[in-house]
Amino acid sequence: METVNHVLFACPSACQSWAIVYIPVGAITFPTESVYANMDYILRLTSTGDQNGLGWFCEHAQEPSPTMGAKNLRRSLSPLHAEVEALVWATRCMIDHNSRDVEFVTDCSDLVKMVSSPTDWTAFSVYMDDITIDREEFSSFSLSLVPRSLNVKADYLARQARSIPQLVKYVNNCLSHWLV
Repeated sequence: METVNHVLFACPSACQSWAIVYIPVGAITFPTESVYANMDYILRLTSTGDQNGLGWFCEHAQEPSPTMGAKNLRRSLSPLHAEVEALVWATRCMIDHNSRDVEFVTDCSDLVKMVSSPTDWTAFSVYMDDITIDREEFSSFSLSLVPRSLNVKADYLARQARSIPQLVKYVNNCLSHWLV
């Protein structure tokens, strides 16, 4: 009979999964025989700064102040994965805020290619399915490429979120004290 600890942390499939998500594995520290020690290790690891920061900034023609979002999360598989995760989060925030005409911009050319030809990016199919479903909520949706020099607000929010050791998520129309 397999234990919960074995299924989550010790079986070959679990070990492969932990290797993919950049969890340092060692004979002494992780995984151990204790599910509690393993969970403690994972939870402590998420607050060590080994994380991505996501940031987005949305200006509305009909509203005087922009809406912005910043959050941090565990390190993604690649920078492109982080870009896709940021777009999925931003689209869902805009849906939640009842924004139906959206124009997203990014400095990631691969993200623009991916959204315009999702079937060519099979490794990202789950994300692409989410984006396709979310796009149906908008009356107008676009994603455009801009130079990095024109994407400084979103990059700033992402850097600030990444620098905070605790997990954070912020969506509002004014900067919080921890973002300044």
